[in-house]
Amino acid sequence: MNFHTENTTVLDLSFTPHSILQDSWVEIVDNLKINTTITYLNFARIVIGHSPIITIESICDIIRNNSTISHLDLSQNKLKLEHIETLSNAIAENQTLISLNLSNNPIGADGIIVLSNVLRHNTSITNLDLSACMEIDEDDIILINPFVESTIYLANTLIQRNILTNLFYTCNDINDEGVIALSKAPLNTLTLLSELITDESLSSLGSNSSIQNLDLVSNLITSNGLIKLANALKNNSTLKRLYLVSNQIEDDGKQALTDALVYNTNIESIIMYGDIYPGIRDALKKNKEKRKIFNTIYNNVESCKDEFDQTNTETNYQSSVLRYNFLQVLETLPR
Repeated sequence: MNFHTENTTVLDLSFTPHSILQDSWVEIVDNLKINTTITYLNFARIVIGHSPIITIESICDIIRNNSTISHLDLSQNKLKLEHIETLSNAIAENQTLISLNLSNNPIGADGIIVLSNVLRHNTSITNLDLSACMEIDEDDIILINPFVESTIYLANTLIQRNILTNLFYTCNDINDEGVIALSKAPLNTLTLLSELITDESLSSLGSNSSIQNLDLVSNLITSNGLIKLANALKNNSTLKRLYLVSNQIEDDGKQALTDALVYNTNIESIIMYGDIYPGIRDALKKNKEKRKIFNTIYNNVESCKDEFDQTNTETNYQSSVLRYNFLQVLETLPR
């Protein structure tokens, strides 16, 4: 199986459990180390943590030597802390990996801290999935872990480094304290499914100035929490998509969100359980038209600015200033 010489157009490569023999795996590793076309490696559900053939050391050997792989999926592999400690050194050295999926591996809170330290050195990873990483015992029973403390550590790392843009962090039971810490991170996408989020952290999430996609599906959010979120969103100019399916929200919370959309015209999509609340639906539709009109005006004025930037004559100077100032004002308004 020579990926280097025979399959020079292969971009994505996936493996299936029990399909690789020892000899063939050695050959695969040797070829992947020098391959220059494959960008996506999918080792999901191979159970590397228990495999006598596909070891974490061999995965490290690949990513240390290959300079084209940008996406690595190691989800559902029964990886534990010791595997993450081994992997972390290779990831810290790699500067081409953009996306890393470690979901559904029992690496525990200590594993989160190890990966946080990796992010202090790696400058390429922008997408990270650490969903369902709670430690389990030999009987597959989830152990209690201080995930709140490790989550705060991760959040502080993200604030300091400002590199990661998309974080998937579900089913880790981080509660509101961990959520508030993550709400301060400069992320583009934050996914927090089933994290026992209550109403306390909603104001902080709504005040984040970078998140465009916020997924809060399957939490413990009530109407009171949504009212807090809605009030914060009145002054939010970045959020575009909000997911609230499977929470405990009633009409008073939905109405508060409807009222917030009068002030916030940037949100493009709100997903809730069942048919969308009529007020929210109508407000989103109206705001879509507002953004369309705004963009038309903005683009026209931008064209005028480009034209006048090239004009230095005294005759057009005053007109140029007026149009330029109008553009500057327009840039401060919500789209």
